[in-house]
Amino acid sequence: MRGLPSIKIHAFLAKSVYSAIFLTKKTHELTLTIDMTEGIRIDKWLWAARFFKTRSLAAKAVNGGRVHLNDNRVKASRTVAEGDRMVITIGTMAFHITVLGLAKFRRPAKEARLLYVESEESIKVRLEQKDLRRMANAGYSAPDHKPSKRDRRKIKSFTRKDE
Repeated sequence: MRGLPSIKIHAFLAKSVYSAIFLTKKTHELTLTIDMTEGIRIDKWLWAARFFKTRSLAAKAVNGGRVHLNDNRVKASRTVAEGDRMVITIGTMAFHITVLGLAKFRRPAKEARLLYVESEESIKVRLEQKDLRRMANAGYSAPDHKPSKRDRRKIKSFTRKDE
């Protein structure tokens, strides 16, 4: 395309406002500002906050009723804003969190932990559940060896008594 100036883009993030400065060869300057305070999709936020490994797993959990936003069941397209309260259930663990920040992109775990704060009661309950699971499995001892051919036959005859 002839006659169009080449454009250099400089972008920066400052206090939940995304700004991009477009510079042309003739040093004309145009600034584009997009306010990011309206929120982002809940499945994207859960993925960025590292509660789920993939965004599709986050969307399945939200649509399956495993995530509640402000005590309401929501869809994956619902937006999250700062100050929202969430209950996230993963397996037997329930996380009661308050959103402190928004992130569109997945960042390291140290940065992801800064996006939310978990309530003290939630942490206490999860630790108690962990201790109970550990104590329940304390009496279990794995077998020393694989079953022999004779042992497998006995197991097979014992489990198939009805046939």
